[in-house]
Amino acid sequence: MNANYEILFISILALFAAALLLRPMIKRGKTILKLVLFSGMGLCLLIFLNIFGNYFNMYLPLNYFTILTSLALGCPGVVMLGVLKIIFV
Repeated sequence: MNANYEILFISILALFAAALLLRPMIKRGKTILKLVLFSGMGLCLLIFLNIFGNYFNMYLPLNYFTILTSLALGCPGVVMLGVLKIIFV
């Protein structure tokens, strides 16, 4: 298995584990659910960008920094990474 996909698999597994551990909190309020949802959307956008970005010469490497940024900041974090890549690379 490629190292990039191993990191991706581990991050998706960690996201599901966090969702399962925080399940009792989700029942109490919608804040945790929104956090997990928006983090998942950021991770999905990162994956989408890596799959289809090669056609536009836009590829973000899958490493701990990009995955944690997409999980912490969601879609705006992935957009920020893309803009930074365009500006500095």
